[in-house]
Amino acid sequence: MQVNLEESNNITIEREGTSDSFIMCIDSRVTVKLSKSELRLMHALIGAQLQDNQKLGKDALKKVMADALSTNKPKVQEVLRRMKQEDIAFVVWYMGDLRLAHEILGNMSKRAAEDVQETVREAIERRIRKERSTGNNGFESQMNEYGKNAVTAFLKQVFDTDNLAV
Repeated sequence: MQVNLEESNNITIEREGTSDSFIMCIDSRVTVKLSKSELRLMHALIGAQLQDNQKLGKDALKKVMADALSTNKPKVQEVLRRMKQEDIAFVVWYMGDLRLAHEILGNMSKRAAEDVQETVREAIERRIRKERSTGNNGFESQMNEYGKNAVTAFLKQVFDTDNLAV
């Protein structure tokens, strides 16, 4: 696939042989090798940034998250061990999907999962309600940005461990 951006700029993405690896070439100067999962993540992130409707961007990230959780279970556990509890809470809160939350929390110890749930209820949702009551409506969008960044960091770590294992 080739996309012409301007007169002299273009981006090409080609499959590398019969594998699930892709080569992205920008202006014939920059070459990046991507796995199928990394390409999906890039697609979701770019789609999330370009969407005027924030819900559509979140849906794109949910699809990538669901795929990552189902195909990379051992890697997900390793990433969760390295992440801070607050970051995991932001991932669970931002996704807003019980099935995904259950999948994430199911990869943790019962005690850690309870702590994450408590952080979501007390530190995130309660704080948003408090800020709304004081008239600070911009705080929720700031928290949404933190959540999106936490999801992106989580997915990046899952896909980075994917490359290390190959």
